[in-house]
Amino acid sequence: MLKLSSEIVNAFLDPCISVFEQVISTSGTLEVNDTYINKLKVSPYEVSVSSMVSGDLDGKIVLSVSTEMAMEIAEQMMGEMINSLNSDAQSAITELVTMIVGNASVKLSKLNHNIKMAPVEFSYGSHVEIGSVECPYPVSISIKSDLGIFELDLAFY
Repeated sequence: MLKLSSEIVNAFLDPCISVFEQVISTSGTLEVNDTYINKLKVSPYEVSVSSMVSGDLDGKIVLSVSTEMAMEIAEQMMGEMINSLNSDAQSAITELVTMIVGNASVKLSKLNHNIKMAPVEFSYGSHVEIGSVECPYPVSISIKSDLGIFELDLAFY
């Protein structure tokens, strides 16, 4: 089992930033606002998209955003205005996380680490728990964009 290191964190952070910059049109670049280790937390955002991973790393990756930011992301990905986070909008946001974790998997495989990704889950309105008894100190990365601040959480056991 791999220990969480800056190499592992960057294997997820770099694809997160590059996928956002490629898929979401922003006038500026994304910047890491803050990185911290938090004890068993609940996401402060209304929308969370998560995926469990297994293999050389076991745990959960969670991307959390505000409702407004989620709607803007979905609009940009779908190329049309939306009124709610309907199933099409949820699917677009879920695909964003699939691309992030997929690119992280490729990056990790180049470092001779293999992970398998479980299906991505979309949660709206309920605040997702991040961390667990097995992972009491997840890494949280706050990222600032033109659309707002969002969070990438890594909770590995």
